[in-house]
Amino acid sequence: KMTRIVVLVCIVSCFFYFFEVAQAFNLKSMLFGDNDKDSQQGQATTVPFGTPIVHSQSRRSNIPCEHYICEETNVCVEKPLDCPCRIQTDKKCFIGDWYICIRGDESCDQVL
Repeated sequence: KMTRIVVLVCIVSCFFYFFEVAQAFNLKSMLFGDNDKDSQQGQATTVPFGTPIVHSQSRRSNIPCEHYICEETNVCVEKPLDCPCRIQTDKKCFIGDWYICIRGDESCDQVL
């Protein structure tokens, strides 16, 4: 019976110790970011762990396009399937509902 009490006291002590450490070092916000909007008023915002500090800027914002801008060529097309190959001499081969680009001297039959 005495060992049960000692074990229970140890468990409770460990719980409170962890709780105090979590509060002291603000582990929740360090691990998961601070999503509490009320605590951010008037304070500098924190960046969640793993978030890059410098964000890469997209070159696409200055391309006027109403539909889709191809990732590799930055060409504006109506739908992604209409994107041209990155190299002009390449050939577009359709596979199912998508495509791949191959060298111009190859045949689409070789790929399929």
